[in-house]
Parts: sequence; structure tokens; C-alpha cells
Amino acid sequence: PKAALDVSWGNVLSGQKKYDEARAEFQKAIELNPKDARAYVSWGNVLSGQKKYDEAVAKFQKAISLDPKDSEAYRSWGLVLSEQQKYDEAAKKFAKAREFPSAQ
Repeated sequence: PKAALDVSWGNVLSGQKKYDEARAEFQKAIELNPKDARAYVSWGNVLSGQKKYDEAVAKFQKAISLDPKDSEAYRSWGLVLSEQQKYDEAAKKFAKAREFPSAQ
């Protein structure tokens, strides 16, 4: 449905480094479906790409609160922690991601 299309379009925009436009699409998706963990993960990935790590982590935490088995949220959070050179914490997030089957 529409929320999924907004997330997909936001991911395309993010790939084109059109981060503000991508963020707007993720916001639209969340307005349509506030429980869409994928929208929060995608939004967090955009923020991570902009090196807004604290904001990104907040989005990953929200995604996990909505779907505690979202392996992508844990993986993305681990990548942020790696960027911050917090390797022990990153390893824990990657290990947690491996506990759940991929959403793909």
C-alpha cells in the first residue's frame, strides 16, 4: 500500500543522496502507518549517512520497539556504532541481528 511505496521511494531518493526528500517520504510513510518499523530503519539509515548518529540510533530504537525481531534495525545500529568506533557495542548489535531471520 501507500506507506510501503513511500518507504521504497524514500530509499530510492536516499540512494541518490537526496536526503531531505527521502526523509520526507519516510515521514509520510509513518503518518500513514505509525507502526511501520521499516520506515524508521530507512530514516535512520539516511540520518546515519548524514553522520547524524544520535538521531539515527533513535530511529533504530523506535523500529526495534515496534518490531523487536527486526534484524535490519540491529544491523544498521551496529554500523553506526562501528562508525563511532564503539566496536564492542557494535558486535553486540550484529550478534542480535543474527538471532532473527532477515526481513528480506
